[in-house]
Amino acid sequence: RGLPPSWGEQQVRLLFVLIGGVRAVRLIRQAGALRGRVVRAYVWLDDPSLCQAAASQLHHRRVGGGGDAEECFVTCSHLLGRAHRRKLLEQAEIVWPSPEPTFLRVAGAVAHEADRRRLEAVAAVAADRAIDDSRQLLAALLLQRERDHRELDWAGYEVADMELADEEQLRQRRDEAEVKRMLLFR
Repeated sequence: RGLPPSWGEQQVRLLFVLIGGVRAVRLIRQAGALRGRVVRAYVWLDDPSLCQAAASQLHHRRVGGGGDAEECFVTCSHLLGRAHRRKLLEQAEIVWPSPEPTFLRVAGAVAHEADRRRLEAVAAVAADRAIDDSRQLLAALLLQRERDHRELDWAGYEVADMELADEEQLRQRRDEAEVKRMLLFR
């Protein structure tokens, strides 16, 4: 993000030359303009293992300013593909294994406690800036997956709570209407 309208694919490729070869570049321009502002640029490197390093090196940097490359301030982040994300999640499960399914069925309350301790350990790693980036990434991915899985449960609980609140409100309105009727017939 942060690329000026004058920038094209070539200027974006040049940003990544020192980091490694670029396999592909895709520019997303602002709608409705032929040479509109570059809203976002996606870059695929020849060596995917360099993506995180490239994002770290270019994030919040002032670049350009020479030749036909207008100077700009860019933000850069590494987006994981599905296959890479799945591979990293498998590694995270090895580092922080889930409680055994048989154990979960036998002692639910104890299993919740074990799962809570596991997630607290993962969260501590994700928050600790002294730990290497690859381990922090594993922890963050595991926490994100856990949140995604639990959001469905939370949404279900929220709907159930809203239904209970609606029923309670309806019951209160009926009770109020009954009291008013009784007062009218006195």
